Amino acid sequence: MKNKFLFIGFVLVFLISFLGIVSPYLTSYTPSYQDLSHRFAGPSFKHILGQDEYGADVFTNLVYGARLSLYVSVVTTFFCCLIGLIFGSFAAFFGKWVDQLLMRIVDVFLAFPGILLAIGIAALLERSAHNIILALTITGWTSYARLVRGQILSIREKEFIISARALGFSNARIVAKHVWPNILAPLFIQASFGMAGVIIAESSLSFLGVGTGGDLSSWGMMLDQARRHISDISRIHLLLPPLFAIMMTVLGFNFLGDGLLQKCDPSRKLPSQFRDDTEKKI
Repeated sequence: MKNKFLFIGFVLVFLISFLGIVSPYLTSYTPSYQDLSHRFAGPSFKHILGQDEYGADVFTNLVYGARLSLYVSVVTTFFCCLIGLIFGSFAAFFGKWVDQLLMRIVDVFLAFPGILLAIGIAALLERSAHNIILALTITGWTSYARLVRGQILSIREKEFIISARALGFSNARIVAKHVWPNILAPLFIQASFGMAGVIIAESSLSFLGVGTGGDLSSWGMMLDQARRHISDISRIHLLLPPLFAIMMTVLGFNFLGDGLLQKCDPSRKLPSQFRDDTEKKI
């Protein structure tokens, strides 16, 4: 409770996750449900957020969209962290030509705008959630690799690493037992911000028509449908729910990342005036 950012972020992420997990029990409809006789119907007792251009229930699409967005963000971030952890560890711990080779690979991926590269990859693949995860993982692991490399370079020559080498521990054991536990905190913080970025990217791809397909509901698809009718103020109920859901989810993950950063960085716990004076002296 003392860390307001962490508390607010946790509450927002928990609520969105809860809605996504229990979505089948919150509504009696499915994303494939259609009632063309009630197209663009406003909020009512049966449809609390109204119906879209196909007569589908907006609330149902919203909560099922939360499930999809969270699934894509969690799985994508996990694979990005895993690949980045492996590449960054090899680059930093072994150095020399291994570092040069792996960092040049990272530079090649960073030379392309991430979202444009993801759009190109997604456009070549069949529309599905797993292909979206693949496209976003290919474009997103580089930031984690650079972070891991920088963190390992900062602790590689510390006393406990040198002691482990002097005791004859293998490189694999040193990395797994002594290096990785000391870099997990910044990696988790990066993952929190990364999940927010993945949600925006997934919604963007779905909005552009290269995201998920079939009967899956997506916030980006809901925004795309609302865009076609944005000139009619009576159909504003198509735009506000997915827009608000994306905003609150991204804010939740960003607050969570800020809270974790404050908790892991002791200097951020100092009063602002004292911290400013200390920084000036340094």
